[in-house]
Amino acid sequence: MAASVLLSAENTGPTFAVGNSGVVGSPGNGVGAPGPASWNRSLDRALDEASATGCLNLSGRKLKEFPRSVANHDLTDTTRADLSRNRLPELPVEVCMFVSLEHLNLYQNCLRSLPESLLNLQALTYLNIRKMPRALSDVWRHFAAANVEGKAVYICKYCAKSYVKNATKMQNHLAKCIKFPQRSQQATSDKSMSTSI
Repeated sequence: MAASVLLSAENTGPTFAVGNSGVVGSPGNGVGAPGPASWNRSLDRALDEASATGCLNLSGRKLKEFPRSVANHDLTDTTRADLSRNRLPELPVEVCMFVSLEHLNLYQNCLRSLPESLLNLQALTYLNIRKMPRALSDVWRHFAAANVEGKAVYICKYCAKSYVKNATKMQNHLAKCIKFPQRSQQATSDKSMSTSI
C-alpha cells in the first residue's frame, strides 16, 4: 500500500489522511437528509448505484452499523467508498473485502481503532479518518467542574485544589495528592509492608 501521510493541524482527535483529498459520490445523488421511511429505498438505490459505478456513497446517514442489505449487492469491484458523517463504531468487515478499493472516506465517525484486515486493501491510496472522537482521560472523573470568576476550573474532589482545563497537570496532581483514595491505600500498604519486615 504505497501512500503518503498528511497530518491535519486540527485538534479534534486522531487526525490523519492518506493520499490525495477528493470527494466521493456525485452531487444530487439523493444522499441528502431523507426521512426514516425513505431511508431503505434510498439505501437500496445507493447500493444499486454502487454496483453499477463502483462508487459507494453512504455519507451522512447516521449509520451505527453497516447495512445488512449489502449482502444482496455485488460490491466486490467498488473502488471508492464514502462512509463519512455516520456513527460507525468500527470499520465494517465487509469494506475490508473490497479488494479494488482505492479511496475510503471515514471522516467523522465513532471509530476507536482500525482492524488489521484493513491491510487486505492493497489498492488503497486514500484513507480519511479525520474528526474521530478522542478517548476521554480517566482523570476527569476525579475533578468537579466549576465556574470561578467567569473562568471554568476543575477542582480535585479529594483536596479541593483547582486547575484550569489541563489533564496533564491534573494527572500529575493525583499522583501527589495525599487525599487521593488510591494513593492513600497504596501508602498504607507500603507502610504496613515496611513495618512487617
